[in-house]
Amino acid sequence: SDNALEFADNAKAKFGTGGDLKIYHNGSQSFIQDGSGTGNLKISSNQIDIVNAGNSEFLAKFIEDGAVQLFHDSSKKFETTSTGAFITNELEIEGTAVNDFESGRVRFTENAHGFLGGYVHYDGSANVLYMGVHPSNDSTVGNDVNAIKINRESSNLNVELNYGGSKKFETTSTGVTATGNIDFTGNL
Repeated sequence: SDNALEFADNAKAKFGTGGDLKIYHNGSQSFIQDGSGTGNLKISSNQIDIVNAGNSEFLAKFIEDGAVQLFHDSSKKFETTSTGAFITNELEIEGTAVNDFESGRVRFTENAHGFLGGYVHYDGSANVLYMGVHPSNDSTVGNDVNAIKINRESSNLNVELNYGGSKKFETTSTGVTATGNIDFTGNL
């Protein structure tokens, strides 16, 4: 056997009553398949490293009592930490329309409160970035009436501050425009 247990293409090593776990290769791809219907596959180790076929670069690492690390071209890009997670370089979020959201969004919530809390969302169809906070009784997405709005259109590069669905402050090509009363506290 040349010190190896050899199987031809599509021959399956089966484990468990009824051959629930199968390991096999079909000539171009390799598979570990849980056919038990439970969908549970457990790999047990103090550290699991997933590497490329040439064993020359890491794809992922899973470390007991430590980090989960994900790599791109052998460069670590994502790592869990004791306080959360760390991303190297930038995070790009892309999504499909959900209610009024035309593109990706980032939600900031407390515990499992769903959409309640703060958000940052980019509306790709209008080239607008919104930053805002949902009212405590509002669980909808796309409620941008009280948001800070940053317009990216070349004809309208401005920042708006809103209150109650009404624009109160806006940057313009000549300065700023304010609507309503202007109250100053302190020295000018």
